[in-house]
Amino acid sequence: MNLKGIMLVELLIAIAVLAVIAGAVSLNLFGFGRRQDLDSDVKSIVAFLRDAQARAITQEEDASWGAYFDNSVSPPFYALFRGTTYTTPAAMKTLKQAIEFKNPSPGVSIEVVFRKLSGCVLEPPQFTQCRSASIQIVIGIIGSSETKLITINSNGAITY
Repeated sequence: MNLKGIMLVELLIAIAVLAVIAGAVSLNLFGFGRRQDLDSDVKSIVAFLRDAQARAITQEEDASWGAYFDNSVSPPFYALFRGTTYTTPAAMKTLKQAIEFKNPSPGVSIEVVFRKLSGCVLEPPQFTQCRSASIQIVIGIIGSSETKLITINSNGAITY
């Protein structure tokens, strides 16, 4: 009976199994980090929207406030602004490296403007009355079908 030959084959099989397991674990951990980035960016965008809405409701600087989402530049960004049109940001952030806007689509920007006192979303281009339809911001992992949806309804309720 050749025990040395059997032990060598067993050792090679064990190494191969460990290599497969290590590869699967590392791929899963990489995906986990990207999903964490997606969740983090969603929460950051929702915080920006709620901040803009709170500033509008309290009439900070006697103005409407809004959030601007720009997918026409690299890296895509979102900004908090004062007034009914985006000119100068009060605060600005970019999406994490592995995250992209799905809506607005590439080359497009979206402005979400909240009305003073009520916090409803104003209808462009006059920005005098509340919108009748909701606005959707969609972000996702680059190269993946995994996305997150942020909805701002006409009354200003923000859900994700």
